Amino acid sequence: MARAASAAPPVPSSRPCSKGSSVRRCCRGPPSTRRACGGSSGPAAELEAHPAAAAPPGRRPRARRAAAGAARRHIGPARGAGPPPRAPAHSKARHRGPQWQLAPPRPAGPRRPPRAPGALRAAAAPGPAEKLPAEASPAPCSERAAAAKRPPGAGGEKSERPMKGFAGLPLAPPSGAEPAAGAVPAAAAAAAPGSSMTTVIAKGGVPVDKLFPRKDQYHVYQQDGEVWDCMLNQTNVGANNNKFYVIQLLEKDSGGGFLVWNRWGRVGAAGQTQEQACHDVGSAKSTFQAKFQSKTKNHWQNRKDFKAVTGHYTYIEVDYGTAGAAASQPSQDAKDVPPSKLPPTVQRLMSLICDTNMMKQAMMEIGYDAKKMPLGKISKKMIKEGFEALQVIAAELDKKKPNQVVIGDASSRFYSVIPHDFGFQHMSNFIIQTKERLEEKLKMVEALQDIEVAHRLLEDDKGKPDKHPADVHYEKLKTELVPVAEASKDWKLVEGYMQNTHAATHSSYKLKLKSLFAVEREGEAERFKKFEAAKNRQLLWHGSRLTNWCGILSQGLRIAPPEAPVTGYMFGKGVYFADMVSKSSNYCFASKSNSAGIMLLAEVALGDMNKLLAADLKADQLPEGKLSTKGCGKTAPDAAQATTWGKGVTVPCGTVKDVSEEVQGSSLMYNEYIVYDVSQIRTRFLMEVEFQYK
Repeated sequence: MARAASAAPPVPSSRPCSKGSSVRRCCRGPPSTRRACGGSSGPAAELEAHPAAAAPPGRRPRARRAAAGAARRHIGPARGAGPPPRAPAHSKARHRGPQWQLAPPRPAGPRRPPRAPGALRAAAAPGPAEKLPAEASPAPCSERAAAAKRPPGAGGEKSERPMKGFAGLPLAPPSGAEPAAGAVPAAAAAAAPGSSMTTVIAKGGVPVDKLFPRKDQYHVYQQDGEVWDCMLNQTNVGANNNKFYVIQLLEKDSGGGFLVWNRWGRVGAAGQTQEQACHDVGSAKSTFQAKFQSKTKNHWQNRKDFKAVTGHYTYIEVDYGTAGAAASQPSQDAKDVPPSKLPPTVQRLMSLICDTNMMKQAMMEIGYDAKKMPLGKISKKMIKEGFEALQVIAAELDKKKPNQVVIGDASSRFYSVIPHDFGFQHMSNFIIQTKERLEEKLKMVEALQDIEVAHRLLEDDKGKPDKHPADVHYEKLKTELVPVAEASKDWKLVEGYMQNTHAATHSSYKLKLKSLFAVEREGEAERFKKFEAAKNRQLLWHGSRLTNWCGILSQGLRIAPPEAPVTGYMFGKGVYFADMVSKSSNYCFASKSNSAGIMLLAEVALGDMNKLLAADLKADQLPEGKLSTKGCGKTAPDAAQATTWGKGVTVPCGTVKDVSEEVQGSSLMYNEYIVYDVSQIRTRFLMEVEFQYK
């Protein structure tokens, strides 16, 4: 770069340079001097060393004024002005050809926010001297606020762009001190710091999205039974995607205002938000439908026949018959609840098996994401599709060389219809590629199936203020439960059966009989009549989670549906029983913190049994003349000590003994009894047991 030949010597200074010299000259002289010194200097020091530095106070030297003017006019420095000063630290110096030009310094204060694409601006919270515009009349469907800040690594959906043809709409402040719609990050709409509670307002039985900032002013639009609300999910284990998308058409409670609300992000995160205000319901519907189609490649009108498209979102069907129904029911004060007419032990049983909080806890324990698809939104179709995805995986795992692409796609499909919260873990770690994980997910869907039945039954009981809730729940079970006295023969028989058949390998707990009920299920006696005279009827144990008992008592013990894979059922799809109490009690999944369990004793018509020594997934295809399957274990109650009950029912209540000599080659520890026709079952006793852990 050319420099003026008339440069004056540097001005001495008492400030030391970077090498400790007290003379400024060493760092401000010719290049050779600077190299010899090795010191460095900042931009301010070079300006200070310039020959024009001694100008009168309050006025810039002529040379500096000329240089600055030249920079503004995009021309070189004034003739004879010497080398131009280096740009201050806060400005930008640009090199254009052989000359230096200085960018004007940035003014003090915060930068002006950049304009968003098109007519859309990001809504910012008002500052101290900033006022929001007054509420404006709705304009044609316009994009309003956007996007709460995405957490690092959140993945999920990209920021939404404004849709073509939408004009900008002035931001209208909601009532109170709320910021403009969409101006607040999604997380800000959650509960206050230190609280995990989130307000969900359900009007018309359908809750407004929990992070919509004006839930108290809007409701989900419904017309002719059609609810304009949808939850979408997309899981791709290969691409590490596990994300959701919420679309809601909201109508103002006061009428005359419509908007489409979107929220999306990684499952487990609050995600980003966007709302689009619309001038009438027609344009709002069009916006809703367009968004649904763009995300799923399906038409909203055809969602009942939804076809999942790879790389796009899956529509999760919601059962609006129960979703939010509790919130839409009027509350009833405890003092207004009439007293229960049930015996205390039956009341306690109802409180155990009809507790929705217990159901929510169970959903968390089995790994289901209840935040994304809450209790009450579980649908039969969702469960059916979950079973179908697992069936595809099971068929592939049975092959000698499973196709990992098929397994990965089916795993993605399963996690799309059965939401899981994996946080920010890599999705490839959760591919269902082993039979152990397949069985785990199978049990999960079975549990959700029972929870869906229970919750539907409980929600149907709402709105009956003339009866105690326990009485209403009891009536819906259509099952008669008669308490059995402790001094009775039946109590002593059941208690002895329980004590004698507790296996030594299940020594971490003992079982205590808390209450016993004689059971008469509606229609079961009539169904069982054809087996009343069958030989080999036994009183056998069956245990299950607390969440399952509403369904078991109201619908009876059930066989897995056809869409469920046979993997996980050692002897095919059937109803399983045991003659060892602890074999069945393990399926109660009790714990030290939740020590209550429910079990039953059923009269099971076994007839001639097909005896097996190892698992056989096709055991449900019984040989001719056989009525049931027996998996023969090496430890069993002593048959010589068995007793009879009722009309010739065998009770294998003898003490446990080793029978391995009789079943040589068996891979089973204990006996299992399986029937493939539910009419062979008649429930006789139901009991509450306490798990006393050591």
